[in-house]
Amino acid sequence: MKLEVQYAVDFLITLLRKKCKNTTKVEHFRREITNLLLKHISEHWYPQNSQQGSGYRCIRIQSLKIDPIVLKAARACGFNNKIFSDIFPEDFTLWIDPYDVCYRIGEYGSCSPLYFIPEPERPEEHRPKTPTRSYHGTPKRSVAMKIKKIQTDYEDSSDSCSPMSISPPSPTYVHPNSCKQSFQHSPFNQGFGVSAYVAS
Repeated sequence: MKLEVQYAVDFLITLLRKKCKNTTKVEHFRREITNLLLKHISEHWYPQNSQQGSGYRCIRIQSLKIDPIVLKAARACGFNNKIFSDIFPEDFTLWIDPYDVCYRIGEYGSCSPLYFIPEPERPEEHRPKTPTRSYHGTPKRSVAMKIKKIQTDYEDSSDSCSPMSISPPSPTYVHPNSCKQSFQHSPFNQGFGVSAYVAS
């Protein structure tokens, strides 16, 4: 847990140093955020199931909504909120999971790893008991229809529909170790009004 927090904090400090040249203040922030994160996630750390509690352990910054842990550490060090609004992209998420620390910029951006140990290389007692990737069922024979209504300047009728695309449903794969999947279902996500996104 300490190693994962260290990777996450080092990344945050790298971003902070771009805007703040006061090394004493930056190092004070490093100590504060490290202690707060360790305390925050210590009872929500599940090495055998790294996605359990992932939403609780993530740091989320969206426009002017800054994660409460970052705010608490910033205030303890005398930083104002503006510096954090300036250094972070408009939509930033940092996941701190067992053996997996990654971040995403933008709601639909891809996850970039900061630290990762594949399951086969983890200690045996920390490997999941179930397969990590499984295929669920055969695609149904029914056809999914998506009908999009396009209104032009020349159409007054609200009943006209065009065009129509028909495609069979795609097979569903489950990636239990997807950081985006855990965020999609977390209660933390709902506070920011972020729409669900799962990488395919």
